[in-house]
Amino acid sequence: MQIKCFGDIMDPHSLLNFCVRTHKELDSLSVQKLLASGRGKTLRATTKFPEKSEEERAAMLKALKQSESLFSRYYLNEDFNDIQFDFELRDDIVIGSPFSVVVIMKNRSANKDHRVSVNLRVDTVLYTGRLKDAVKKEKTERLVKARAVEEIRMDVSYDEYCKRLVDQCAFNIACMATVQDTNFEYFAQDDFRVRKPDIKIKLDGEAIQGEELTGVATLKNPLPVALKKCQFIIEGPGLTSQLKVKLSESIQPEAEGSATFKMVPKFPGRSTIAAKFVSKELEDVDGFLNLMIAPKKEDANGTEEKN
Repeated sequence: MQIKCFGDIMDPHSLLNFCVRTHKELDSLSVQKLLASGRGKTLRATTKFPEKSEEERAAMLKALKQSESLFSRYYLNEDFNDIQFDFELRDDIVIGSPFSVVVIMKNRSANKDHRVSVNLRVDTVLYTGRLKDAVKKEKTERLVKARAVEEIRMDVSYDEYCKRLVDQCAFNIACMATVQDTNFEYFAQDDFRVRKPDIKIKLDGEAIQGEELTGVATLKNPLPVALKKCQFIIEGPGLTSQLKVKLSESIQPEAEGSATFKMVPKFPGRSTIAAKFVSKELEDVDGFLNLMIAPKKEDANGTEEKN
């Protein structure tokens, strides 16, 4: 790249007024400077080593290594492709279950072994995307022989992440790997959330305008610990305020807790019943059921039936 700057002789108070860049080798910088006499004088200074010289490549490599940008690693990795990395998160995770972070390394070289250093890390993430607390991290070294495939796995249990959970139960997983005796570095990361369980809602009979409707909301405890101080909160047609149903007993691991509710729909048509569950150990669990409310029953003469 070459940069040429020109002084504007029409404006004696302006030293540099116009700059044009052309995509050529940046060998020098030309500056046209105004003097008191109005004549221009060219100042030429070498700004870098000759293009493609050993000195120039060494300077570029040093700059890339010192750069804080992740994109600089792509240039450093261009000359090495023996090791292929595949970073993944295994299992569809429901809160309370363990999960695994796995990196698979494949050596594509036919005759050369490579020793790889791998750092795996899991952090909790705030709703803003900022990392909160470290959950677990491990550093492992592994020799990947020619034409071989190696797997490094880090398991994270519920006990390890439960106390660090934040809003939305979000995590960031990251992998940083270095192939020893080379300049190759691999980095990958991903965000994910552990799922909350769903509340199942079942109705006893048909929903009819003006008639009492009975239903049951059920939740299965996904945690390896009992749920204490449990409460269901129900909203639906005919309820003027939230219906709160407290459970008298704790819900043991893998057991179900349920709450029975009643409501009288006032209007026919489409409606929704929503349920929310809160406890000391698990909260912000919800579920809903869409339903169609039938109009009032009529007798053969077209008048409303009277109970």
